[in-house]
Amino acid sequence: MKNNILKNLAVNLLIVIISLLATSLSCVTLDVEIVKKLCLWLIILLSAVVILIYFYCAISELNDQYKVKKEQETLQQVLPHLLFFSKRKDYFTVLSNGDGELLWSFHIIKEAEEPLQFLYFPVSFERNKDDFDLKNMYVEIIRSTLDGKRCLANYNVKSVSHEIDLPIESGYIEVPVLLDMGKKEFDLEIYIKIKGLFKNFAIKEFVFVDIPYVTEKLEVKIEVSSGYNINIINPFFEACEECSQNSDSAEISRQMSKCDIITDRIQWRTRYPKLGYHYKIQFRVTDGTT
Repeated sequence: MKNNILKNLAVNLLIVIISLLATSLSCVTLDVEIVKKLCLWLIILLSAVVILIYFYCAISELNDQYKVKKEQETLQQVLPHLLFFSKRKDYFTVLSNGDGELLWSFHIIKEAEEPLQFLYFPVSFERNKDDFDLKNMYVEIIRSTLDGKRCLANYNVKSVSHEIDLPIESGYIEVPVLLDMGKKEFDLEIYIKIKGLFKNFAIKEFVFVDIPYVTEKLEVKIEVSSGYNINIINPFFEACEECSQNSDSAEISRQMSKCDIITDRIQWRTRYPKLGYHYKIQFRVTDGTT
């Protein structure tokens, strides 16, 4: 932005000075050769000034790009490289009664030597209208496995906030993985059911996919019960940085090209989704028999 202003200012300044110079010289009687030389030198001088301004802007832009790159590298160094998700699958199922099921599958690499006791997975969704009672349970953990063996997993409600006349529940799933010292790889699977998750599926629904860890391969699938069809709602795909909530049009375009929309499901397969990003897929479900 600053560089564009400088460039426009330089061009406008050059035009104004040349116009003033032409007006002034037309009012002064001088030798033609002197006028030619004077104009030539002024044009050279002004052109040099404009070139210097453009050069400064180019250097400034390169410096800004370098700073952004260094900040990203610094962020990667500062972030605890404790976990790396080489594979992640988010499989959503829209049930005919409006409930929703989510099967999370991860292949996780613990890159640090330190032990890892617990993993936490955030969960957020809309409750039924006017239901702010924390005692009402919406989340049921159907199954959780670590390397194919049953493991304990607990869901904890953090809060129920009020947004646009709808209660929004926020919580997290706690999994005690209890991994000792040393680098390890393991598979984790969590299968949950959320009451009323897709209660408005005939009008408009959506799912969120957050990227809190570096993820190599990500697959998201939204399926509907037998006898129903799934349709997208434009704009059906959104991507933004979670902290700033700024939409990223380039990332949206890149990821939309990796989506497949079939009669009974939406499937999104990608590699290295942006760390710290918040993705949203919107859809509507219709009766397939009509």
